[in-house]
Amino acid sequence: MKKRISLLTVFLLAGVLSVLHAETVYLDELQKAADTGSIVFENYSGPHNKIDTVDEIRGIGRFLGRDAGTVTMRSDYFGKYRILHIIDPAETGKLDADVFILEPSATVDHIKNLRRIIAGFLEAAYDYTPAQADLLSEFITVYNAVHRGDMTYFKSVYKNAVVRELKAEKTGIALKYTEWPGNTMMLIPLTPQAGTDVLSDLNTDILSDKDVIKQMQTEPDMGIDKRQELVDLKDQEVDQKRQAIEEDRKQIQDREAELTSQKESLQQEAEQLKDQTTDEARNRKQEIKDELQNITEEEKQLTDQKDNLDQQEKAVEQREAQIVEERQQIAEDQMTIIESEGKKDSTSVGTTAAVKTVPFLKLAGGAGIYTGQLLLIDTVNGDIVKQSETDSIRLRGYSYNGKQILSVAGSSGADRIVSLVRIDPATLEVTASGTAEVFTESAVIVSSGKIYAVVKDSDKWKIGIFNSNLELQSVSTSEVFPVTDIVISGTDVLAQDNLGRIIKISADDFTAPAGL
Repeated sequence: MKKRISLLTVFLLAGVLSVLHAETVYLDELQKAADTGSIVFENYSGPHNKIDTVDEIRGIGRFLGRDAGTVTMRSDYFGKYRILHIIDPAETGKLDADVFILEPSATVDHIKNLRRIIAGFLEAAYDYTPAQADLLSEFITVYNAVHRGDMTYFKSVYKNAVVRELKAEKTGIALKYTEWPGNTMMLIPLTPQAGTDVLSDLNTDILSDKDVIKQMQTEPDMGIDKRQELVDLKDQEVDQKRQAIEEDRKQIQDREAELTSQKESLQQEAEQLKDQTTDEARNRKQEIKDELQNITEEEKQLTDQKDNLDQQEKAVEQREAQIVEERQQIAEDQMTIIESEGKKDSTSVGTTAAVKTVPFLKLAGGAGIYTGQLLLIDTVNGDIVKQSETDSIRLRGYSYNGKQILSVAGSSGADRIVSLVRIDPATLEVTASGTAEVFTESAVIVSSGKIYAVVKDSDKWKIGIFNSNLELQSVSTSEVFPVTDIVISGTDVLAQDNLGRIIKISADDFTAPAGL
C-alpha cells in the first residue's frame, strides 16, 4: 500500500518519533544548486510526427510512481524511462534517493516535458499536489544539471547503495536534449530515515546561502516568483512540523498520565503486601518492583523524547526566522524592480516613437548544412529584442510576407520530424506545425491558398500540397529531385525530376498521400 508522504523535509532531528518516519523529497538538498542563473537547457522545438497531450506526458511519471510503497521499487516505462527507489536504513549520515533514468530509446526532447514526467512521478509516489510537483521538478532538473558528472559531490552526499547504481558519465543531466537519451541518471534526494542527524547538520544554512541568493538576483526578475513559491512551501512544512510536534507532545503527556496512574496503583498494592511473607506475596512484590522499574525506564525515555521535541521546536523557530528574513529580502528585491521600472518610465516620458522590429534569420552550421534561429531586431539600434526557441529553421524554405513566417524546420530522430512550421512574426512563437516529412532543403511556395513543398511519400520524394493548417492534402504521382525549384503555372506545377528533366505535373497527377 502506498504511503502518504508529508512535506516535512528540513526539520527532522535524530530520534524523531515513529510518526515522522516517511521518506520525502529532500528539498533543501535540491535548493543548494537551483536557480543559479547559469543553467539554460537547449531544447528541440521543431515539428513532431506525434504530439502527446500534457496529461499523457505527466501520465508517464504517474505510471513510474505507481508502486512507490515498495521499498526496493524498480519501475520501468516501456524501456524508455526507469526509476530506481533506493533506501538503505543500515547506512546513516547520507541521503537515500530515487534515480530517474532516461534509456537510449527515450523520446523526451524538451525540458518542459521532462519536468512534466518528473512532476507526475512526484504526484503518484509522494502525494505532492500538481503545483508543488511542478516546482520541485524544476529544482530537480537544475540541481542535476549543476552537478552533472560530479561523482566526488554525489559520493559525499548519497549513501553507498545509491552511488553503486550510478555511472559517472551519465549522472545528472546534460544541457543539450540530444545528449539525454541513454546518458541521464538524475537523482531525486530523499530525506534520511529517522535516527540520523544529517538534517540537523543542514537545515539552518541552505536557504540563507548568500551565493545562491546573489546569483538569483542577477536574473531580470531576480527569481522572485520561484523564491516566493519556495518560501510558501517551506511555510507549509513549518506548519505541518509544528502540528506533528504538538501531536507527539500530546501522546507523551497521555502516556505519562497512564504511567503515573499505573505507578500509584502498584505502590498502593506494594504497601498492602509489605507485611505478608507467603511465597505468593513475595513473588508479587518482586513483580511489582520489576514493573515499577520498567515504568521508571519508560519515563526516562519519554523525558528524552520531550528533550528531542524541544530541539525540534528550536529548529522550527530557526527556520521561521529564516523564512522571515527571506520574505524580507524578496520584498526588498521587489521594491528594487519597481524602482528600476519607474526610472525607465520616467526617462521615456514624451517619447512617442514606437519601437520597430523586423525578423532576422540567424544561421549556424557548416559543411553545407545550415539551420537558423529567428531573431526580432530593433531597426533603430540593432538590438535583439526577442529570439525564437526554434533553432532548426532551413534557409531555403524560409519565407516572410509581412504577416506570417512559413518555413521548413525540425530534425530527424525519435518522434521528431522535418516539416512545415508557421511562426508569428511578432512573438516568434510557432502557431502551427505539420506532421508530414518535408525535405530539409525543400523550396516552399504559396499559391491560391495552397502550400507546395517536397515531401516524402512511400520513401520517395514528391511534390506535396498542404492546406493553411499545414495538413498534407495530396502528393504528385511523379517523383522529383528533392532540391527542385517549384513553379506554379496556372493549375500545373513545374519541377525537376531525378534525371534533370523539367516536368509538368497537372492537377490530375496529384493523389492522396500514402496512409490516407
